[in-house]
Amino acid sequence: HIAVKMCRGKKNNVACVGAVGSLVAAFFISMVACMVDPWKCRDHPNLQATVLKYPTVLCWASDEHSVMLMTSTLPLSLLLAFLARVAQVTWMLPTKIVKNDMVFLKTYSFLFFRYRLETYWATLVLLLRNLVLGITTLVPDVGIQLSVVLGLALLQAFVVLRFATWPLKYLNFLE
Repeated sequence: HIAVKMCRGKKNNVACVGAVGSLVAAFFISMVACMVDPWKCRDHPNLQATVLKYPTVLCWASDEHSVMLMTSTLPLSLLLAFLARVAQVTWMLPTKIVKNDMVFLKTYSFLFFRYRLETYWATLVLLLRNLVLGITTLVPDVGIQLSVVLGLALLQAFVVLRFATWPLKYLNFLE
């Protein structure tokens, strides 16, 4: 939705939405991981906590931390809005195909072109997986983090092998 607004009035609106959407999708997990950094705090023996990446910033008790939280909340909200739009577009795709809505199909083709038509939802699954991977770092227990990552890897392998999401058979086995 934001990409559509950014690209409104541009000469080639469809290409602009595709370019912005592709970039956000490609860097989604990295952006989520960066935006949750201010929320990661480490406890200390003196009963205070500091931001993991910035040990001089007190968590929940300093102006610096408040600014960091506010600064990360807006971009994280935009990423969640992007994910919500991807879910909405994915939901709308079958209807738009039946109606032969070429503008819609061209505008959002960046979400669907990698996968077989029958598995048009695969990008949404991938982005949801990336969201969970990005926020998993908030869990302080490394064992739980590892369990989540391995569980997601197994789930992804099951989805790819069960539904053969890629258009070429050997790509499903490579993933």
